[in-house]
Amino acid sequence: CYKCHDKKDFRKKKVHEALSGGCLTCHDPHSSDNKNILVEKKELLCSTCHDIKDVSFKEKHSGYPVADTDCNRCHAPHSSSNEKLLKEHVHPPFDSGSCNICHNDPKSADPLKLKTAGNKLCYGCHKNLEKNVKYVHAPLKKGCTSCHDPHTSNNKYQLITNDKKLCYSCHSSLKAEFKKISIHAPVKSGDCTSCHSPHSSNNKYQ
Repeated sequence: CYKCHDKKDFRKKKVHEALSGGCLTCHDPHSSDNKNILVEKKELLCSTCHDIKDVSFKEKHSGYPVADTDCNRCHAPHSSSNEKLLKEHVHPPFDSGSCNICHNDPKSADPLKLKTAGNKLCYGCHKNLEKNVKYVHAPLKKGCTSCHDPHTSNNKYQLITNDKKLCYSCHSSLKAEFKKISIHAPVKSGDCTSCHSPHSSNNKYQ
């Protein structure tokens, strides 16, 4: 497998115990009807080793009913630099187990519901972003989670994908511009935020 797959991605500080049985514990070497050629649907595969029905499973997740959610939203399936195989960049409230900062109390009727809708929830902590400026980036108007994962991510600033790819998800028409013979150095680096504010600005085009 390592002839194609980068070994370092599987040899970080914390390695998923399932890997001790080899890649074929979770993956079919030829084909599968499941994404990532998994031997079973992802939501069922984890439960073959982890007893998601057990009370302790819920307790380990601060009392929240996460058994029916996607484990890979928060955990790395192979290895991680963090404890509990959490992805590389972790939202501080999530890391401390303070889920109730954003979500209802775990004993409430709808525990996973957010306490406040939209960006107001994020602005409770990120007050510097709630400011009166002339130009606001369109994704921010839709909501912070347009670009950021609220729990964990393998990308800096908990971006849902790497920053260049993320910008292209809306600005795909610019790809042709960046293939010309002479390209401005910051553009070539792929760091759009070296010139543009990803949130808001008093300058046009941010």
